Amino acid sequence: MVPIISQKDIEPLRKYASVKKWLKGKSRRTQDSDLRILTRLTLQVEENPDSLVRLVKAQDAQVLRELIEEHSPKSRSVLRGFFRANGCSSASKNDEG
Repeated sequence: MVPIISQKDIEPLRKYASVKKWLKGKSRRTQDSDLRILTRLTLQVEENPDSLVRLVKAQDAQVLRELIEEHSPKSRSVLRGFFRANGCSSASKNDEG
C-alpha cells in the first residue's frame, strides 16, 4: 500500500539544496505535488534528496532506472526532472523502463 504523504511530510525536504534548485520557479501547487513524489522515493530508499543526487552522479544510468522503475510514468517524469535539475546527465528521457 502506498503511504499517504501529507504537507507535514513534504516540508522538511524544502531545506535541501538539491530541492531548492529543482523547485525554483515552480508554482506552490506544483511544488507540493512534485515534493510528494520525491518524498515517496526518499522514504523508499531511506536517503535524503542531496544524498540521492550524489548517489546517481557517482553511479550510472542503471542506478537511476532502478530507483524510479516502480513509479508511475508521471512520477518517473517528475523524478527525472529532479535529477536533471541537479546535473545528473543519466536522467535522460530514454531511461524509462
